Amino acid sequence: KQDDEDGDTRYSMFDGRQRLASIKGFIENSRGEQWSASKTQEKNGTCNSFVLQDLTILKHFENHSFKDLPKREQNRIKNFNVRCAVIPATWQMADYLDFFKRIQGEACFWQSS
Repeated sequence: KQDDEDGDTRYSMFDGRQRLASIKGFIENSRGEQWSASKTQEKNGTCNSFVLQDLTILKHFENHSFKDLPKREQNRIKNFNVRCAVIPATWQMADYLDFFKRIQGEACFWQSS
């Protein structure tokens, strides 16, 4: 947590960044440079856009961008609640690991060094 020059409080994210970036990219129809095109995207000519492809469920939304979705579905995505935990700056690595074990379940394989 830190305050910027405008007095706004900013937080650092250490888990979930890729998921949130994907949601933002889908809504804005912008693919990150780090995302390479799949064979399906190359075949469909959708390399530079962010469309749903290779769906195993909701197949009727295949090749839809965010703006192609019905308003109801757009609103469901925009209004989805994201749970966040603010971690105290005083925590040590062991505290982080204990926290992750509790929220991720015992399947967490991280170990402190």
